[in-house]
Order: sequence, then C-alpha cells, then structure tokens
Amino acid sequence: MKNPVPTFFSVVKFFFCLACITCAVSLHAQGATEKPVSAEAAKPTEPAAAAATATKPQPVRNPPKSANLKRAEKLYFSKKYETAAALLRKIVEEEPENGRANSLLGDVYYLQGFHEKALSHLMRASELNENKAPDLFRLGQAYEKLNKPKEAVRSYLKAYEQDETMKETLFHVGFVYLSLERNKKKTIEYWQKFVDEATTDPQREKVATVLKFLRDPNFVLPDKNSPISLEEALMLGGAAGPAEATTGDDKAAGHEKAKEKNDGKELLDDDSLN
Repeated sequence: MKNPVPTFFSVVKFFFCLACITCAVSLHAQGATEKPVSAEAAKPTEPAAAAATATKPQPVRNPPKSANLKRAEKLYFSKKYETAAALLRKIVEEEPENGRANSLLGDVYYLQGFHEKALSHLMRASELNENKAPDLFRLGQAYEKLNKPKEAVRSYLKAYEQDETMKETLFHVGFVYLSLERNKKKTIEYWQKFVDEATTDPQREKVATVLKFLRDPNFVLPDKNSPISLEEALMLGGAAGPAEATTGDDKAAGHEKAKEKNDGKELLDDDSLN
C-alpha cells in the first residue's frame, strides 16, 4: 500500500476541511435574522386572553434583539472577536437567559481557542435556543479540541438527532473515532452512514474512497499511546510501518501544539474557515 496511502491521507485532510467549512458557515447564519412573525401571532390579543397572560406570563421564544446584541453580531461577523466577546459578556451578565448571546459568546471563545470557556455557554445556548443543533455541533467541536472523544461524539449525535439534515455530523463522529480513539471499526461505521445518507453531498465519493483504504485488513491504526503518530501511520500504510521513518523533522513545531495528533485539523484554526 505504499502508493495509495498518501492519497488516503490527502483525501481525509481535504474532505475534513470542506465538511467543517459547511458546518461553520451554517452555525450562526441561521440565527442572524429573526424568524418572521406569523399573521396569527400578530393578531390583537383578545381581552380574556390578555387577562390570562397578565396572570400567567408566557415565555417569549424570539425576544426583540437589543441594540447591543445587534452590535455584537456585527462584530462577530466582522471577526472582531475580542470586542465582540467583551460586549457579549456584558449582555450575558445582564441577560443570562439570552440564548443567542450565549451561543455567540461560546462560539467566539471557541474561535479564540478558549475551548473550556466555550463549553458552559454552548451548553446553556443548547438549552435555551429553539434551534439546538448548531450549538450542539459546536459543543462537539469544543470537546474534540479538548481531547474528550466521548463527550464530542455525544454532542455530535445529539446535534444530528435535532437536525437530521446535518449529515456532516456523521462524518465528524467518524473523525473523532479515527483521530482521538484510533477506532477503525467505529470510523468505518459512521463514515459508511455518511455515505449512505448524504447522497447529495459532493464529497460523498471521496469518503467512499477513504473507506476502501480503511477496510483493507492490512491497514492498522496505531494505538492512542503508540509512539507512531496518526500521520505517520497514514503515510506509512499502518502502525506496522518502519520505525526509522520517524524523524525530528516530522514533528510539529512548538507553535503547532494545537494540532495535537489531528493532522489536517489545523485548517479549522484559520478564522477564514469558521
């Protein structure tokens, strides 16, 4: 498998990048504007109903956005994350039940690399927002960055339960099993589900190609504690590749620590892809 393996590795990198761009673009675009109020909801309230409402307050699903929140959104989409975070912290402090603000703040923290800080706000947002899938998806990404595969998989699958059109979550579950768990069987399981269900995805054929390599019984993923990195195993054709191929030049530089052992995922760290 000396020749096909580099192709396998490049396909994984390329498809992962494209899948993440798709997910990130949809993450907050859906919340950028409020849903239009239906004609029924816009009708004047009957006196009896008004009296009932006065005695029993009803939750407001889509409260009007404050000027501060609109400004924070503008800063977010302009990628002025420091200023956006400062304003969003103020909004969340004053309105802890504001799902949109919690969602944006969690996302900003994620994009800044503060993955631990992002967790609480993304969790809260997933509880408050009607559309929970984007927050659960980003929560999965944060857990993945924190090297917490079980929590990442759980969040991704919850996102898929909330919105089954997000077929890319199946790919990400498989990638967690590949990069953090080194679980070839589970990677194949979820990537096959992606291939079966994402029938219109333009990257489907690339994943199907990757699956052919993974199903090769001679291709062995290294154990999580193995001195052979995932990248080396992919380039060498499995964990049984020659040990002498590991050199100092193959190791990531100190400033690339965020990649950990997930080569190719550094593409996500570029704000232009999120």
